[in-house]
Amino acid sequence: RPGGGATTGTAAVHNANPDGYTLLINGTATLKVSPHMRKLPYKMDDFIPIGNVTGTALVVVARADAPFRSLAELIAYAKQNPGKVNMASNGIGTTTHIVGEALQLAAGVKFTHIPYTGLAQVVAAMLNGSADIIIGIPGSFMTQIKAGALRALATTGNRRSEFLPDVTTLKEAGLNVVEETKFGLLAPKGVPPEVVNKLTNALKAAVQSKEFVDRMRNSFVTTLYLDPAGFADALRQEDEYWSAMLKRPEFRALVDN
Repeated sequence: RPGGGATTGTAAVHNANPDGYTLLINGTATLKVSPHMRKLPYKMDDFIPIGNVTGTALVVVARADAPFRSLAELIAYAKQNPGKVNMASNGIGTTTHIVGEALQLAAGVKFTHIPYTGLAQVVAAMLNGSADIIIGIPGSFMTQIKAGALRALATTGNRRSEFLPDVTTLKEAGLNVVEETKFGLLAPKGVPPEVVNKLTNALKAAVQSKEFVDRMRNSFVTTLYLDPAGFADALRQEDEYWSAMLKRPEFRALVDN
């Protein structure tokens, strides 16, 4: 159920019959960021965590003919040309937007944010020169990166990406911006405990299977299984981090603009 930076589908699951047959698999940004930016019909506590399945560092991508070829050159160029770098995103409040805002604050630069409504539009904008950079999951851009049409400047994990081991992290570059986008399975509040247990056991077995791991790796996604308690704890930590970040006046101003 697409739309609204995944908030439309999340709201649909929130309103669904809690019988265990309508579930939500989503990136944690929909629960940890969006509710702090605008009024939504749901909150994080309206869902039961079943388990996390992936945790993938994002990649800072530039168009191949951009006037910068590295992270250091991007920052230097942006400082000399405030607002001239066009930063694409999948929409206001999405991870691709918020992490880009955090990068601007950490580096002391100002990009011009251009929100799009989907990945296809973002890739097209990067390839036709309408956008200069984008921060997103590796699988969205690896084909173009390998072909030389786009260039990876940095990644956002605590350590280097398994898919781009030669690319520095923002953390290595001295920028305190870390994001490993998690996708997990949740159920609407009210699903019976016995159904939650059945889903939990099935998910754990599926995520740890060789077939799943291989399929994720082939899609440039890093597997990360967290049980319900671990997933809930990760959601709480990320909610606290982004809640505090979004309350900063300078960050709020960037988002509002």
